[in-house]
Amino acid sequence: MDENTVETESNGHESTLNIRGALEKSFDMGDELQAQKADTSVEPTRATVEREIETESQQTEAQAGEEIANVPRAVAPPRDMNKAEREAFLNPTAENAHVLQAYLSRRAFETQAEYDRKRAEVDRMRAETEGVHKVYQKHEKEYQELGLTPEKLTERSIEWDLAMKDNPIQTALEWLDGYGLRIDDLYAASQGQLEGYYPPEPETPEYLTREEAERVAESKIQAMINEQQQNYVAQQNLATVQSFMQSKPLFTATDAQTAAQLEEKMAPIVSALTQQQAGSPQEILETAYNYVVKGDPVFSSLAGKLEAATQIKTQTQTVKKAKAASRAVSGSVGSGSPRLGIRDLRENLRRRLNGLD
Repeated sequence: MDENTVETESNGHESTLNIRGALEKSFDMGDELQAQKADTSVEPTRATVEREIETESQQTEAQAGEEIANVPRAVAPPRDMNKAEREAFLNPTAENAHVLQAYLSRRAFETQAEYDRKRAEVDRMRAETEGVHKVYQKHEKEYQELGLTPEKLTERSIEWDLAMKDNPIQTALEWLDGYGLRIDDLYAASQGQLEGYYPPEPETPEYLTREEAERVAESKIQAMINEQQQNYVAQQNLATVQSFMQSKPLFTATDAQTAAQLEEKMAPIVSALTQQQAGSPQEILETAYNYVVKGDPVFSSLAGKLEAATQIKTQTQTVKKAKAASRAVSGSVGSGSPRLGIRDLRENLRRRLNGLD
């Protein structure tokens, strides 16, 4: 029997099968299965293909968006930064964090100062125009019927006033003509010939008695004295405030924004204590300062840091003074008691005999 032939037994019958033939038969069966599978498969429709393409496109866009979001953004430093601030902005580290903090604090202070300036300007303009607006509101309906806004009415009044200064006679005639009057009408009215017009009675001047004149003079003098006292007190309070602020490290050793915040928190306390007359201006300022610094954790932390830095500086200066004093006496630090330079034995004996040593 050929070595490529095997014997099998099935249902009591022996049969021989060549291995090569078996493999070829297996391949033939595989081709038939593939053909059957191909016959039973369903071709994808165009809508299905479009949906798959759209899904893949959305996934690709989502992945690209995530990759872009994870990439750090390149941000240019603000133009008002100096060299050190720009370097800290572009390369932030723990060592240069204080530079960025100082910049942010300064910008916040400048923004608040600009806002306060604009607000004061708006308040000033409102105070200047509020009275005119209130007067206009009383006759707003009449002027609106004439088509005169507050701006036009004010402009017209100013133009008439300037015209009266330049040429009063011609302007008066034009003004009368605008209201349908003539110069003859004014003359008739002054003579009482115009119906419904009564010329005003001449005013008699009022003269003050001596006692009344003295009372008026005393009241004016007293008002001047009170004003001078108020100015003096205001100057004294200002000097006290400036002296107090110069004595506190939180005002002198910090930036303007920190000092402004501390002053803002102290203001209502100072106002309340002043109304209660709780003490002298110096005592009131000291009480308000301690209340804010001890009650606010931010200022309490800053005060602790400044106090520690002051103590270290004081200790350093004390050590330097001690070393300088020691060096001045002995010529070197820690060299013991000072010694005198002796040239030779004869000089040594002479000094001992004279009682110098």
